[in-house]
Amino acid sequence: MPALFRRVTDTGGRLRRGRGDSPGWFKQDRGMESMSGWEQLLLGLLLAVVLVWLFPGLKSSFRNSRKATSSDWMGLLVPIGFVVLFVLLLLSLV
Repeated sequence: MPALFRRVTDTGGRLRRGRGDSPGWFKQDRGMESMSGWEQLLLGLLLAVVLVWLFPGLKSSFRNSRKATSSDWMGLLVPIGFVVLFVLLLLSLV
């Protein structure tokens, strides 16, 4: 396996090499830290403000939009179907 894709699994919180053997690519292996309470509260407040700010415009947009026909839905589903088939083809080639 090339040195670029080699990983060190047992670091124990020490510095580890993130990319091959190049000495400038060190990073701290601390894992994922959870958000503190004030960060969660601030994020929730920000989400509520954004929803209140966007709600009037979204409400009028949905009220004034035209109804979709079956040809509109087929125009959406056919490209998605091709993407799914392409992904399945790629997965079968691996």
